[in-house]
Amino acid sequence: VTGAHYRADHIFYAEVSAPNGTCIGYVSTVETDSLSVSIKSSLRKRAVQLAKSLLIPSADVQIGEVAVLADIDGEDKSVNSLLHKIPSPATLLPNTMTPPRPFNLMFSTTVGPSSTNRTDSIAYLRPETAQGIFCNFRNLLATSRLAPPFGIAQIGKAFRNEISARNFVFRSREFEQMEIEYFVSPDTKWEPLYEEWINDYWHFLVSIGLIPHKLARDVHKGDKLA
Repeated sequence: VTGAHYRADHIFYAEVSAPNGTCIGYVSTVETDSLSVSIKSSLRKRAVQLAKSLLIPSADVQIGEVAVLADIDGEDKSVNSLLHKIPSPATLLPNTMTPPRPFNLMFSTTVGPSSTNRTDSIAYLRPETAQGIFCNFRNLLATSRLAPPFGIAQIGKAFRNEISARNFVFRSREFEQMEIEYFVSPDTKWEPLYEEWINDYWHFLVSIGLIPHKLARDVHKGDKLA
């Protein structure tokens, strides 16, 4: 209806019940980056709006267990009726969302002078630049005549339908990517080398004109790691 796109793992929904336990509908919300707005409180707010539209005292409605839309199997016909009951976060109306579908990240093309209707001629534009470093690592190791620790950097084009890390889909098709991979021998303690690399890189950034007090280390932990 609106043309808005959402990631299925960012949409949360819950059943709303009247005081007698009768289901009066469903509510949904989208995960945001704001820590001040919880999923539960956002669903509660929309449940109040639903109750008011049905002339039911908002204080009496109950919210069921919160679930994520990605857990609904779009191919399972038995859950289609449930999917139609869940309102879209954009319209707040039921039956306005399509079933979750796989997002196509890669672009296909055909190779050869005559490739019409030939599946064996399909090729894909590379979605990442870094795979060249790993696929050709043995050749790079032999031709460069280096021993770890050392780094490999490259820059080049990549093509894909990018999904942003925020709570909406932003489609970008062509990227200019720069990649640095740093390799350490498995029998070597990597922590001192990591600190040395960070310090060298810090001094390099300062040497090309970046202001030191505007630089900061951002340590990623747990599920934040790439």
